[in-house]
Amino acid sequence: MKKDLKKKVLITGASGGFGQKISLAFAKKNFKVILVYKNNTKEINNLKIKLKKLDCEYKIFKSDITKTKERRKILDYLKKNDGLDILVNNAGINNVSDFEEITEADWDKIMNINLKSAFFLTQGIFSIMKSQKHGRIINISSGAALYHGPKTAHYAISKAGLISM
Repeated sequence: MKKDLKKKVLITGASGGFGQKISLAFAKKNFKVILVYKNNTKEINNLKIKLKKLDCEYKIFKSDITKTKERRKILDYLKKNDGLDILVNNAGINNVSDFEEITEADWDKIMNINLKSAFFLTQGIFSIMKSQKHGRIINISSGAALYHGPKTAHYAISKAGLISM
C-alpha cells in the first residue's frame, strides 16, 4: 500500500513579505512548507509563529543559495525526504542606481541572487521532479522584466531571465 504523503513546497526568499504570503497560502492548503531564507531571522521567526498557529508542518533552511554548497544541502534533504512537489523561486533583491553607475559588483550580486541561484536550484530540483515524474516550478518575476525604470536595468534583466527560464 502506498503511503499518503503530504505535498511539499519549497519557497526561497521566505522571510520577505512576498515570501511570507506565499508560504502562508500554501500552509493554509495543508502543504508542508520548506522555507529558505538568508539573513532575516526576525521575520522568519515571525513566520514560524504564524505557521505554528496554523498547525502546519515546516522545515527551515538558513542558506545563501548563491553558493553551490548551500544549494547541495537543500537538494540532499529533498532526496532523503521524498522529494518535492512545488518549487517557488521567490528570492530576489533590487539595488536602485542610475544605468551609468551600475558596477560589475552590483550586476553580479543582482544576477547571482535573482537569476543564477534560481537557475541552479531549479536544475537540481528538476532532476528530483523528473525521477518522481511530477512537480511544478514557479518563478516569481516582476513587471520590471517587461518595462524597467531608468534606475533598475540590472534588476529588470534578471527578472526577464526568470521569465525566459
